[in-house]
Amino acid sequence: MIINERDRAEKELLSAIFYAYDAVMATATHKVESTDFAVSVNRIIWNAMKVAWDNTGVLTEGIIIDTVRDSDAVADFTDVLTVHIQAITPEHTWDVLLKRLRERSKADELKVFAADISKKEKVSSTEIKRFNRMIEDANRPENLKTTKTVANEFFEMACDKFSGKMTGVPTGFDKLDTLIGGFSPQNLYILAARPKCGKTAMKQQFVRSLIKTNHAPLMVCCEMAAKMEAMRMVAADTGINATRIQTGNFSEAELGIISDSTYRMFGNPSFSILDLVGASYIEICAAVNERFREQHYDVVFIDQLQAMRFKGQSLVREIGLATKTFRNLGNKLNCAVVLLCQLSRASDRNEGGMPQLSNLRDSGDIEQDADVVMFIHHDREQDDTEEDKDCSLIVAASRYGAPGRVSMVFNGPTTTFSETQKPWRD
Repeated sequence: MIINERDRAEKELLSAIFYAYDAVMATATHKVESTDFAVSVNRIIWNAMKVAWDNTGVLTEGIIIDTVRDSDAVADFTDVLTVHIQAITPEHTWDVLLKRLRERSKADELKVFAADISKKEKVSSTEIKRFNRMIEDANRPENLKTTKTVANEFFEMACDKFSGKMTGVPTGFDKLDTLIGGFSPQNLYILAARPKCGKTAMKQQFVRSLIKTNHAPLMVCCEMAAKMEAMRMVAADTGINATRIQTGNFSEAELGIISDSTYRMFGNPSFSILDLVGASYIEICAAVNERFREQHYDVVFIDQLQAMRFKGQSLVREIGLATKTFRNLGNKLNCAVVLLCQLSRASDRNEGGMPQLSNLRDSGDIEQDADVVMFIHHDREQDDTEEDKDCSLIVAASRYGAPGRVSMVFNGPTTTFSETQKPWRD
């Protein structure tokens, strides 16, 4: 009976953490110890949850079962999912359950200790001190983040904004920085467009700007091979046409310029590229986590969502899980995440081809999970033969400010964007 009550208390704690993992797991991993679980299968499940969180930043039934690989623990994990419905109510938060579980542990330990010393004729001073320490430990308050701490952090951020100090990493575009405040850590940014509209070019320009301002970007290539990304970045940086670089049609002087550009960007230790063409979002998260063990990056750029490998039966559900995973990844690693996405063909049928949030392809969760959603849109009423084309970067949604638009010019041969004062033609 005692074991069953203990088992249930442990499963209640696991269940509370599992069902609110996106809000509590980062804290729980530091506060919940394996030793809190007396039942071995519950300990196995908790360790599997921590491994899954470290590798993917997301907890789902399938991921945890794959991680557990223990038949008894897998069976018990089903009980963890059902005990939530039976026992967990809104006031039963995970930290309350942890405190109760530890109180139960201390109480059980005190009972055992009291039973042991009661059999003795004499009790030593050492045993009395140990008994007192156990009582003190049982009554020690949890080291929770207080409201005052949160308020202080917010006040510091507000002071930075009031003084004109940017709270995020500069994007390289002054007007865009005014709209979104740069790339802020623990935020998910969506950059979306139709194919051939410059998503990758815009991403590469962000990366080059970060390198020049001594920030650390990490670029994840899911669609285009890393060496092709490198060639396009050098072309944009040097102003030498990418086709000429690819075919070797450049002068000896230009070779020196290309060499200097290559060394300046790819010899920079603060910049890394991960070649993960065809990888799943779980594999991408694991690879990013591994890179962060070696060094910290300010912004992680992932290009692109629809190029990843999804093995689930429901693409919409898988993409929803992917965006939540990348959002949690940024929270866990304390970095900004910029995720490139495709717009659906329905955007072409909008008036003037103007993209809308409903045109985000395959999942409404993309808009829900993002802190900022940006669209690249080209003016249709211009000559396709022109090298410089009018376009705009639209901030369609932002948790921290009003929507807006930045007028730009896109140069095709060098695949670069520049801000402009030209009025947009609606």
